[in-house]
Parts: sequence; structure tokens; C-alpha cells
Amino acid sequence: MTLITTTLKNHIDFSIARLKELEDKVKGIKPLEEIGDLCIYVTGSFGRFEATHYSDLDLFFISSSEQKPVSRLTKTLIDAELISIAEKMKFPPFSNDGQFLEIHYLDSVKEHLGSPNDDFSNFFTARLLLLLESYPVVNSKYYDSVIKEIIQTYYRDFHDHREFKPTFLVNDIIRYWKTLCLNYEHRRNRPVEDETKKLKTHVKNLKLVFSRKLTCFSLILSIVSKYNNLSEDALLEYVKLTPVERLDRIAKENPSTVQLVKEIFELYSYFIELNNQTEKDLLEWMKSEDNKKEAFEKGRKEFGTKLFQLLIMLVGTKDEILKFLVI
Repeated sequence: MTLITTTLKNHIDFSIARLKELEDKVKGIKPLEEIGDLCIYVTGSFGRFEATHYSDLDLFFISSSEQKPVSRLTKTLIDAELISIAEKMKFPPFSNDGQFLEIHYLDSVKEHLGSPNDDFSNFFTARLLLLLESYPVVNSKYYDSVIKEIIQTYYRDFHDHREFKPTFLVNDIIRYWKTLCLNYEHRRNRPVEDETKKLKTHVKNLKLVFSRKLTCFSLILSIVSKYNNLSEDALLEYVKLTPVERLDRIAKENPSTVQLVKEIFELYSYFIELNNQTEKDLLEWMKSEDNKKEAFEKGRKEFGTKLFQLLIMLVGTKDEILKFLVI
């Protein structure tokens, strides 16, 4: 029996239907037929299966090796068709004029994992979004192999006969969460006089305390729940679930957490419905100090507290897990 609320189920169904339509349309992009090892995956609200009618389409590309790069002309043709399809499907325009429609190469993503170039070349973001909130719209077979290879990279210093402690992976997820927090603070430090821009900053903060937090900590909670038995296959299963599905799985495997997960889903449904309106209407709603206070009370205090309580329940008396998360 699922604990997922009707609100969340409706958004899951909507997201899947839109993604199926997108998959069917991109199959007709002929230049993609020339590239056997290129995957395109969505992230953001569509990758989490919680999109609304107003959600952006966030696309990432990954291919095998820079030794066999996709030609610039081929990529230009693919981009042009993707933009045309997105317009016909009435998605909002791609952010930053399509600046992030670039190809990442798996060899480079693996080679630079943890290096200064990891952040500089945007490999870090692409990798973490792939693991935390992604869904393939082109070449799901290659997508599966990419995820497996990246997971194997996190296991690279361990052999079958040794107990695996997922410190490297958890550190990466926590680093990503901290990076999101720091990026928000950096934007907030810039003086803003325009009232609309201030309201947009509040909306970004609300997404940080709800969806960004759940995205990161749903996988950490899953790892903690399998702390002593986290095989590559078990991790792969959790990676391929959405954040909401991860918590639903945790509740099924840990009956004592059922009530708490239900409460988390109810709060998350509140956030999803809040975003189920035009940006103009959402900003207008945010103008009210009472509304803003209510939203952040639910996000910072109730939602965040309940996620922490879930972590403590899963840890139980195993202090070494808490130590592993902190030190």
C-alpha cells in the first residue's frame, strides 16, 4: 500500500504523460540516430515526477568519450529540433537562452570526480542531478549504463569481501546540498530593490527548503536505511526512484516510520499545490506576509524537522551512522 497522497499521485501521472509525449516526439530527431551512446535526461520537477502545467523543462546530455565527440553541426541540429518540440508542447523557454544544453562526456565526469575541475566544468551538478532526480527521454539503455558506471566509481576502492561504507557518495550529496544553500545566500547578498525580484528570491528559498532538501536527503535517508547492506544493486534501485518513491519505499521497509512519512507527504503536497499556479499568481500570493510566514513555517520548521526525525528513527541506536554522516 502506497502512502503517496492523491495530490502527489496526480502530479506523478501528469509528469509521466508529458514525458511520454516528449519521448515520442524526440524519437523523430534524425541526427540522434547517428549517435548510439548519447543520452538526454530531464531533471528538476519532471525528473522528480512532480511537475505542474507551469514547470520548466531541464535537459542534460551525456555521451561516452571526448575521444569521439558529437560534432558541433549535429549538436546544433539536435538543439534546434528540441527547442522546436518544446515550443510546440508549450513548455516555458529554456533558461539562459539554452546555455546549459551542452554535452557532458562520461569519461571526463568520472576522471574529474572530486577534482577542482569537477565544479568548474559543471560535471558535479550534472552527476548529482543524474543520481538524485533524473529520467531519460532519449536512450534509456545507455542512461542505465551511465548510472551503473558512476555508482561503480563510488565503489572503486572496495572489493566484494570488504564492508562498504558510502562515505564518498554521502559526502558528495551533502556537498551538493551545501552548494545549493551557498548559491542561494550568494544571490541574497546582492542588493535588490525591485519588489518582484525580492519575491522571486523568496520562491527560490521555498524550493530550497522543500524540493531541493527532499531531493538530497531522500537518497541519504535511503542509504542510511540500508547502511549495513548497501550493495551496488541496492543503491541503483534507490537512485532510479524519485525522491517521493524513496520515502514511500523506506516506509514499506520500516513500518515504524509510516506515520511520519505520511506527515512528510502531506507537507510536501502543500508545497506542490502552492507551485501549481502561474509565476505571477505565486508571486502575488507571496506578497502577503501571512502567506509567506505560513509557507516558511511549514518548510523550515515542520518539513525539515520531520525529515530529521525520520533520519533519527532510521539511525536508532547505531551511533556510528551519525558519526559517519558528520565526520
